[in-house]
Amino acid sequence: MNPEERAKSRSQRRREYLELHAVGEALVRLSPGHFARMPLDESLRAAVVEARRLDGGAYRRQLRLVARLVSRGDAESIRAAMDFVSDAGPAAGARRRLLEARRDRLLEGGDDAIQALIEERPEADRPRLRRLVREARAERDAGDSGGRASRALVAYLRELEHSAMSRGLSPTPDEA
Repeated sequence: MNPEERAKSRSQRRREYLELHAVGEALVRLSPGHFARMPLDESLRAAVVEARRLDGGAYRRQLRLVARLVSRGDAESIRAAMDFVSDAGPAAGARRRLLEARRDRLLEGGDDAIQALIEERPEADRPRLRRLVREARAERDAGDSGGRASRALVAYLRELEHSAMSRGLSPTPDEA
């Protein structure tokens, strides 16, 4: 045990372990689609896949291994990625507001705002983005501010953020 660990009380070490265990269990319970988007190293990914097929005592032992692997990696980035992917963490509301603000900038800013987003996210599909913005503008002008087209634009922006996060980029560079 290193000197830093010795300085922590037994209760503090236990709380940290339980937190890592909860992160590991949440990883095991993620849907396959969300799990595929998680930026995990291969050993942790394999341990989680193995835990999914086990039950009983073997499952509990595998969860301890997953917690240990999470602790060796960057637990905070894994937790943030899980919150981002599942849209269920404490930052989900703030992230949703950021995406809606970005949508509003696209609707108000016209071609300049679209070009800025394309430069920021080169993987963005320009024709699809233009179509979604055009449909959302028409919908807004008709008086339906939260309709299908607006939601589709936010969903596409979220998809772009997910792809940026999976490549290790900041999900929202202009707001971060």
